[in-house]
Amino acid sequence: MKRALFGLLCFFVGLLVGFGTMWPRYQAAVNTARSLEVSGETLEASQAALQNKYEELDANYDELQSQYAQLQATHQSLIEDYERAEQELQEANRQLSQTKAQVTKLRKEIKGLEEELAGLKANYKNLLREIKRSTLKDPTWEELIQFLEADDTETLVYLPDEFDCVGFALTLRDRTWRRGFRCAFVEVEFEGTEYGNAHALTAFNTPDRGLIYVDDTGNSDGTGVDGIAYVEVGKPYGLISLKGVKEEYIDPYTRPEEFWKPLRRVRYAGNLFGYDYYTNWRQRVEFYRESIAAYNKAVAEYNRGSTRYSYSQLDSWSRNLDELEKDLGPIYEPLGVVKNIELYWN
Repeated sequence: MKRALFGLLCFFVGLLVGFGTMWPRYQAAVNTARSLEVSGETLEASQAALQNKYEELDANYDELQSQYAQLQATHQSLIEDYERAEQELQEANRQLSQTKAQVTKLRKEIKGLEEELAGLKANYKNLLREIKRSTLKDPTWEELIQFLEADDTETLVYLPDEFDCVGFALTLRDRTWRRGFRCAFVEVEFEGTEYGNAHALTAFNTPDRGLIYVDDTGNSDGTGVDGIAYVEVGKPYGLISLKGVKEEYIDPYTRPEEFWKPLRRVRYAGNLFGYDYYTNWRQRVEFYRESIAAYNKAVAEYNRGSTRYSYSQLDSWSRNLDELEKDLGPIYEPLGVVKNIELYWN
């Protein structure tokens, strides 16, 4: 019994000694576990923060990638703009060189033209002195009519680039000179190029009717007629046949659709060779055209059974149109607007 108790005592003593030895190690392990737990929580927090930072950096990276792509596109566009600008600069330099060469050439031409002009002015002064000593006379209107009716310049054949308006004007001028009449060669410059840059004709300074422009330019089949031109700067170039210039003419006093009524003639009170007369003649031409259209319509209605016009009225209308056509003479459309007029007297 004593031995058993002693053995048990020895066991407890050994147990206490062992526990005393292990306790510090246990405490150290507990502390280590707590420290590791805290460290784990810290690491988890750090990991979450790093994850957020990573996501933020990833978003920034995508944005930077987009900006980089835009910058690359801008850079490429700038390169293309630069190359294009360089090409344009080269082209501009080439054109500048050409322009400089043209300017140099034009300066030489201008100098030559100035010298030529000086010579022409001197010749013109000499011509003026000769004109003053000339025995040529200015024809009256009646003398001019007689001369033009006897002359056949207008029936010559028009040949482009060979015998054009200049040839006709010079021919008529020379023929009037041989007849003893003073005549001017006239150059008319037009605005724009629709009708060509210029036209040539002649002019006479009649003592009884003033300045009269005559255009005897013929045609390609040799059936041209004498024409009186109406030339004023800023207005269309007008032309009426010589036989169409009349002091007494048919007056379109009715409406175009009533031209079956008796004809009435009136006398023009103004200048036959002023532009107002040409305007008056154009108004009669327009009336003639409107009346023809109305007549054709009336005939068509009559043939369909209309009784608005009688046969005698339509017949009278037709005869009146024939008379008006003869009264007006050949109809020429206006040419370009006159920009400048130059007269050179013989």
